[in-house]
Amino acid sequence: GALSQKQADIILQPSDTEVEKYVSSSYYISCLGERGADMKWTRDSKQHITANKGRIHVEPSRKGHGLALSFANIESQDKGNYTCKAKVDNREVQASFRLIVIKPIRFVDTATVQTASENQNVLVPCEVDGDPQPTVVWTVNSKTVEGPKYEVVADGLYIYNVTLEDKGEYSCRAFQVSSTKSEALNRTVILNVEHKPVWRGKEGSDKAYAFITGTVNLTCAVSAEPRPKFEWLKSNKMFVSQKNATIFDEELNTTLQLNVSSKKVFGDYMCRASNRLGKMEHVITLKEGSKPAVPTVSVHGAKHDSVQIDIEGPQNEKMDILGYRVQYLRRQELNKGWDSAQVKEFNKGESPYNLSGLSQNTHYTVRVAARNAAGFSDYTKESSFTTHKIQADPVTRSTSTAIYMSPRACQLIMIIAFHNIISMSGELYHNL
Repeated sequence: GALSQKQADIILQPSDTEVEKYVSSSYYISCLGERGADMKWTRDSKQHITANKGRIHVEPSRKGHGLALSFANIESQDKGNYTCKAKVDNREVQASFRLIVIKPIRFVDTATVQTASENQNVLVPCEVDGDPQPTVVWTVNSKTVEGPKYEVVADGLYIYNVTLEDKGEYSCRAFQVSSTKSEALNRTVILNVEHKPVWRGKEGSDKAYAFITGTVNLTCAVSAEPRPKFEWLKSNKMFVSQKNATIFDEELNTTLQLNVSSKKVFGDYMCRASNRLGKMEHVITLKEGSKPAVPTVSVHGAKHDSVQIDIEGPQNEKMDILGYRVQYLRRQELNKGWDSAQVKEFNKGESPYNLSGLSQNTHYTVRVAARNAAGFSDYTKESSFTTHKIQADPVTRSTSTAIYMSPRACQLIMIIAFHNIISMSGELYHNL
């Protein structure tokens, strides 16, 4: 709106010709003019406002000679043009302002976790309310939504022919812009896709090796929604936990641990995962391998926090040596047994094989086993070593690997430095 009167006729206080207010807020504006008569307020040039009480009413201005317009608990439908009219020297004059009512962004309550079935169409809900009407932008797993697979509709995002790849985090970002303000809010919806179990095991996991008297773990990992039921079978017979076989089930994987007592244990094992949408079957063939021979070990190069272990062989093995397992204990922990030992795994060829993070001036006992695809060898005979004691300088307490200065040493150095500065200052003053 615009003022259409001489400056001295009537004025509005506040003088803004465009006013933005949030829903539920209040506003008070005065139409002032010392010479104005027959003042009145109208809305949209036709609706005469005469009420002297209520949510929207007129009243004598508190700021001087004139008529005020008061708004309380503003609603969206209150937006529009409001005009104060008066007669000055038998002339009709007027002053107007435009009320813009902003209804903040609000997400209609919906679940933030949605579930869809594979090969069906689904609506990811995100219903947004606000005035001015917010603009909505969608992203899926931090990428912009695009392509014929998606359709943005009034109450959400429509996805056609849902697949397993559509699962993830859907972000509905709403923007609201007016002439003086802008606002943005975000709503995240997690979409889970129900599907039959799908194999998610490592490459080459269709075969495994073990040796008689050894132990082997056969692992079956899947992706599935809802959670699958696992079964192990051999020769079409169901496996259950027993003396030489233990089954460990987790949410999306299962492990069959076998104690290999005879050649009968070798053969094909089927892992079956099923839910109401279907099933997955995967066969793992357990083959007989050879137990590795014991490697040779020597320990040298002990420092205050580390030691180097030389590991050789074994040589001329039927199966390649893949790595080594090193166990080590402090001398005072030997009575607890090797089950409580610390363990470090090395791949073959990672030499030098270093143990680090050790305690200084401590006696350790160590042993090593070789590993191939069928399992571990017996452990070597125990070897012992003692880490070095850190030798500290009496003043600085420095070591070959770190420098530490005690508070007393720091204080002494500062006193000496301060004394030297005073002495130099005295000499300089004397020379001047």
